[in-house]
Order: sequence, then C-alpha cells, then structure tokens
Amino acid sequence: MDRYIKKHFAVYAVTVAMGMIFAAVNIYIAFLLNQVIDVVMERDFSAFFHMIGKTILYFICITVCHYLYLFFVKLTIKKVLRDLRYDVFKGVLSRSYHDFHSVNTADYISAITNDINILEESYFTPFLYGIQQVCIFSGALIALLSLSLAITFCLILCVLLAMFFPGLYSKVLQKKQRDYSCQLSSFTKVSKDYYNGFEVIKSFGLVPVFLRKFYIENKLLASVKMKKDNAFNFNESISFFFSFFSQLLILLFGAYLILSDHITMGMLVAIIQLSGNFVNPISNIMQAFSKVKSTCPIRDKLTEYAGCFRENHARHDRFVFRDKIILHNVSFCYGDNCNFHLQSINLSIKKGGKYAIIGASGSGKSTLVNLITGRENNYTGEILIDNIPASEIDEITRNELIAVNHQDIFLFEGTVKDNITLFRDYRKEQLDAALIKSGVMKFLPELNEAIDTYVGENGNKLSGGQKQRIALARSFLQEKQILILDEATSAIDMETGFEIENELLHDSGLTLITITHRLSSELLSQYDQIFLLEKGIIIGTGSYEDVMNHKSMSGLSC
Repeated sequence: MDRYIKKHFAVYAVTVAMGMIFAAVNIYIAFLLNQVIDVVMERDFSAFFHMIGKTILYFICITVCHYLYLFFVKLTIKKVLRDLRYDVFKGVLSRSYHDFHSVNTADYISAITNDINILEESYFTPFLYGIQQVCIFSGALIALLSLSLAITFCLILCVLLAMFFPGLYSKVLQKKQRDYSCQLSSFTKVSKDYYNGFEVIKSFGLVPVFLRKFYIENKLLASVKMKKDNAFNFNESISFFFSFFSQLLILLFGAYLILSDHITMGMLVAIIQLSGNFVNPISNIMQAFSKVKSTCPIRDKLTEYAGCFRENHARHDRFVFRDKIILHNVSFCYGDNCNFHLQSINLSIKKGGKYAIIGASGSGKSTLVNLITGRENNYTGEILIDNIPASEIDEITRNELIAVNHQDIFLFEGTVKDNITLFRDYRKEQLDAALIKSGVMKFLPELNEAIDTYVGENGNKLSGGQKQRIALARSFLQEKQILILDEATSAIDMETGFEIENELLHDSGLTLITITHRLSSELLSQYDQIFLLEKGIIIGTGSYEDVMNHKSMSGLSC
C-alpha cells in the first residue's frame, strides 16, 4: 500500500501537516484552561473578559483546523482507494483465462467492494488517525514535562501497561478480520449464485428452500461479524480501562500536590487535560495499530490481484496471419487426475480455409477451440501459428487475430450499438456492413429505439437469436483474420443462419472454423475439411462425403 501513499504524497503530506496543526491547537486548550482557572482564582474581572474573547477565537480556530484535517483525510483516502480499486480491477482483467476462472467471480466483486470498504475502515482511516494521535501524544508529553516531572513519570508507567495487552491481542484481531473477510466473500458468492438462478428457483418452486439456505448464510455472516466486533470491543475496553485508570490516578496525585502547595489549581486542570491528550492517544494508537495489522490478509489479497496487471497493452504492429495453424501430437487434460479430454491431436488449418469440427456433446470440440485460442495452455505437444510456438504469442496478439462466437452470448448493460461496437468508434459504413452481414438489420425495425435500444441485464430484453446476431456483428465489425463459430447460430432461425454461414464460406480472405451440430449437407459440403471428434480423439477427417461415411456418424443426426 506504500506505493499509493507515495503516488499521492503531496495530499498525504498536507494531511499530516493538518494533523500536526490540529494536534498543537488541541494541546493549547490545556494552557488556556490553566489561564482561565488562575484568573478566576485571582478574581481578576478585566483579565477574565479578555480570556472570554481569547477562548471564542480559540474555538473558532480549532473548529476550522478540525474540518480541514477531516477534509484532507477523506481526500487522501478517496485518491488512494480510487487507485487501488482501479488497479485491482485492472489486474483481474489482465489475468489469463485459466487464472481468471480459477477464482469465483464473486470473490473479485467482494474484493473491490467489501474488502476495499474494510481497508477504508480498518486500515487507511486508523493509519491517518494514528499519525494525528502521535502528534497529540508528543505535544502533550512536552507540555507535561514543562509542568510536572513526577506526574509525567506516572503517566509513562500507565502507558507502558496500556501498550502491553493490545500487542498480545493483535493476532486474535487479525484472525477475526480475516474470518470476516472470507465470510463476506462467501456471502457475496452465494447471493450472486442465487440471483443468477432466479428462473430455476421460481420455475421449480424452490423459493422456500432458498430462503432457508439464505437465512443460514445470513445468520452465519452476522455471527462472524459479531465475533469480529466483540474482539475489537474487548480490545477497546481494555484500552479504555487503562485510560480511565491513569486519569483517575493523575487526579488524585494532582490533588495531593495542590494540598502540598507544589502546583496551582489551574495547573492541575491543565495537567488533567494534558493527561487525556497523553494517555488517550496511546490507547487510540494501539487500537489503530491492531486494526491496521488485522488487515494484513486483505492487503495481501488485493496486492496480489493488483499485481496481476502486465504492461503489455502498448500499441504494436498487428500480427498478420500468413500461412497456417498446426497442432502436432497435442494432448490435454483438466485437473490433477489427468483424465484426457484431447489425445494426440494432429491437424492443420490453412489461411483462408474453411473447417468444421463435428462430434457428439462432450467429445472435446470446445476444448480444442480453447487450445487454439490460448484459453487453455497446459497441453503437451506443439501448437504453431505461422511456425511460431503459440506460447510465444502474447494474449493480446492472439485476441486481435482470432474472434470466437459461442452459443451463450454475454451482452453488457447498454444499447444494441454499444454491444456491437463494444464502446469503440467506427465509421457508419463499417457498422452498417456488419449489421447487414450478421442479420441484425433484419430485427432492428422491431425494436423501440432501433440500434439505440437498451438490451437490459445480459440482454434479457432480446431473444437468443437476436443476441447471437449481435455477437456475430461485433466480430464482423472488428474484422478478425480467424473466426471461430462455436454453435454460434444455434438460436438463429434456419434461413438466417444458413445465409450468414453461407456468406462466410464465400469470404476468401477469412479463415473459418465452425463447431456445429447442424449437419446440413448443403453447408458442410462447402467446407475444405471436416474433423470428426469422439472422446477427445480425431477419428475422421476429410471432405463431407468422407466423414459422413464414417461408422461413428450413426450416432449423430442430420
């Protein structure tokens, strides 16, 4: 977190300076009280009226200082948390496909919401407040030494006792804070899962079931939070005890010094005031220290997420696909058990060629696509793009080269146009060409606002076929050199789907790879080569006639 303080060092320095000024003004009240009490004891009315004006001016000054201090504290926190939240989001988006999906997305959401809020409450605010308390403590110590060495010595002994216990208790606080953060993440994950399953819950009459499940999760979160709060409350109560005890001790000791004519009544009032500014800051500093230390696991997690960002987003020359993609003896398996999903795959995809991958569900078609696109990389064998090992081609270059359209389409909260252009600017003729080629132009007149119609959450205001055509339009607009259709027209009507695929097959500059269950002879016969997959193995390859005559085709329907 230090780098965020360094980045905004100017505002941080002003915050510290304001804390020091406020601390000095706060300390001065002890001397003001000393003067007021001594004037009253001397019954000097002229001096008393002068002190009234001085006191009013003082309270105006301390109020302004207090406001400015709080303003700069919040300004520093705003800037730091804004940058931290952005870096975490940026780091998560920079993760590889495999690393991203190794963590539940609810954990990422929790990181930039719950964990950031915890850091504000339990790290940055206590940290800045603790600096101010150090200033108050230092000023009070100097002032006390000038008034009474004996009382100052007593206070130091009380402080040493007050510092001892919180240091022992910090590990407990750290564990409670970590447990609370984990439970918050779990709660967010469960809530997101239940909301995503809304239709299933309603359709199967599961509302009572999920209300009970949510009640248990909600109760568990409240219980963990209560345990965390109780731990901090106990820590603060111990600090309060030492604070109260020390001030009571000073009151009794000071009273004795008055009786023995060592100090005046005004000095006693000043000492009592200063003792609060001496002991309370120590208590507050220890509480702040405990809170700051308790956030170590959260800071480590956010630092890890933020550190995932890779500075490879600079502009570079576009990679031009010139020859072919080769998979040589490629095998792949998921997890540690290594049950192979693909075994000894050998194929060649030439520039401008048209290829279809067919096979029963679970045969490995989508996994094969994930290897070609780099979404999975823990394979054995070789994958070469223009004789360059795929592992040496960075993620951004690969994504600029290949567009993948899946059966299930994600749409952002925005308009139809937003989801086609992906919030970039294109010339009107480019956009119109993509609309026509994808078939989006056919349904635009049916929408209230045409291309400016809002699609709703994940496109819930559109049909599945409309969403798939929007996804095709965004791919056409970006003019990728290789297009992969993974059941990308399954929800589109037969006539429109046929027109789209037929046009792609006649695009000589496009390299097309299609995963399909539609075994249309009129379309499949136009592909240069068809690969038949069964249980992760290519068991047939060649023209449409060659593959259709394979004995395994009996299990697939036309």
